[in-house]
Amino acid sequence: MSIASTCSSPPGVRFVRYENEAHLPGIQKVVGSSLSEPYPIFTYRYFLVHWPQHCYLALDGTNQCIGAIICRLQPHKNTLGFEMDHGAESDGEKFDSKLAVRSVHGVLVPAALMRGYIAMVAVNPNYRKQGIGSKLVCLAIESMLQEKANEIVLETEATNTQAIHFYQRLGFIKEKRLHRYYLNGVDAFRLKLRAPL
Repeated sequence: MSIASTCSSPPGVRFVRYENEAHLPGIQKVVGSSLSEPYPIFTYRYFLVHWPQHCYLALDGTNQCIGAIICRLQPHKNTLGFEMDHGAESDGEKFDSKLAVRSVHGVLVPAALMRGYIAMVAVNPNYRKQGIGSKLVCLAIESMLQEKANEIVLETEATNTQAIHFYQRLGFIKEKRLHRYYLNGVDAFRLKLRAPL
């Protein structure tokens, strides 16, 4: 059974993977009205251009965006003492994120830890408490696990107890406190979800 199938879909709400720039204004509107941190257009594009397969939207019956999640998946730079870069493979070295190994002159060696990152989750305030946020997070987790994520992390304001409890219900645990992380000077908690073995 997939993780996403364990999170129910509210009636009248359709969940779709990000497809193209036409989705961007709706995402910006719902994120801008839901999160305290302002994001410039290039931040959205950074995630949506490089990792569209891990970004989802919730659409109402009129195809208006009422929720969105924006994520990325990449090798964690601090694992196994080296930094992997999908675009920069050295002579004789190839990286395969699906196998979590790299081939160095034909010899398979462990690759870097694959870390998923949830950058933004937002649901229109008029549609909250209906399971939309949970479904978006479940869809993103499932897509990252399918690409061999070892862990998934996110940050949320330390004062946002509602968000902290929301993520804890989904299996995330507090990893550390990040002092004055946000532009407004508020601390954040980094939360982590380890992939099931």
